[in-house]
Amino acid sequence: MKNYRLFILLLSIVTIVFFFAACSNEKVNNTANNQEKIKTEEEQQVTSGTQNNQKEPVETSKKTNNNTKDVDKESNFDNKQKQEEGVKEKSDSVKLRITKSFGREVLINKKIPMEKDWTVYDALDAVAEIKTSYGGAFIKSINGLESRYGGFGSKKEDWMYYVNGIFSDVGAVDYPLKAGGIVWWDYHSWQQVNMFSAVIGCYPEPFINGYRGNAPTAVLHTGESKKQAAAIKKALRAHGVSAVNIHSLNNQSLKNCEGPVIAVGQWSKLNQVKYLANLNKAYRKSGTAVHFTGEGLELLNSQFKAARKISGTAGVIIASGKGSGDESPLWIVSGTDREGLQQAVDVLVNTPDKISGLYSAAIKNGEVIRLPLIKNNK
Repeated sequence: MKNYRLFILLLSIVTIVFFFAACSNEKVNNTANNQEKIKTEEEQQVTSGTQNNQKEPVETSKKTNNNTKDVDKESNFDNKQKQEEGVKEKSDSVKLRITKSFGREVLINKKIPMEKDWTVYDALDAVAEIKTSYGGAFIKSINGLESRYGGFGSKKEDWMYYVNGIFSDVGAVDYPLKAGGIVWWDYHSWQQVNMFSAVIGCYPEPFINGYRGNAPTAVLHTGESKKQAAAIKKALRAHGVSAVNIHSLNNQSLKNCEGPVIAVGQWSKLNQVKYLANLNKAYRKSGTAVHFTGEGLELLNSQFKAARKISGTAGVIIASGKGSGDESPLWIVSGTDREGLQQAVDVLVNTPDKISGLYSAAIKNGEVIRLPLIKNNK
């Protein structure tokens, strides 16, 4: 009996020990499972959080790309604008002509792009080797061809320049260039500096840009030459001359003109206007290289001496100014008779290239004669 009780007691103790051991293991397992679950949830949260955090940069990147595109658009627009402005700047050009012997020998004839604030000197310096004197105001040599001042009675030769067909009244460093015009340097003999104050060889200048700015052009006719005046006006407008007015020719209309003037008519009619008659009488000083006589024309050389006589039908296209820098030069398109006048008008209107680079011109039987004459009366 005593042994039985002892057995029951030991069995109870073992049962209790196993019970507590089992409970302890379950608690440990639950704790481990809970920890693992918590860890898993935390990892999911971390993973989820990481993914969410990555979404924001994606949006930012997308936004950044859009901003980049916008910047690129603006940059492309700016570049395009700059390119367009660059093309415009490059289109600002001036024609430079360098010749000898009143345009007979062409040394340089080209259009060059202008830079801001350029002067006549700058344009010349861009294409030629030059030497100056008087502090740069006077050009004494272009590409090795130098001014020449001989002894007493010898010929003087020098560089003269014209802007749009007008002899300049300032040095090359003092004349600011404007786009679209023509600067013409010529090396020739001379007696007085401004003996040719206006020339015809820059046509359709000075009627487009003038000397220091454009002004309305007046075409003056004698009544019977109104048709020819209308043809000249049409040609000028075709060349881009903005304002051309036609008026009857008289002393008052000549006096009232504030821009370039073209007088059109037979010489017998033009000669009735006192100013033009006096200009013809002063042919040795007028710079036209032409003298109308009762028999026809006298063509002058560079010393203003009659070197050739033309009788019968002939026409002329000549220009004159009141001095250097004259902003209202006078052109005369005339003839010894109606046929001679028409020949001159036809050259100016239909074949103006024939007078390009000429100081003055006479027309005989369709031939354009370059003036002034030099050696061998040519």
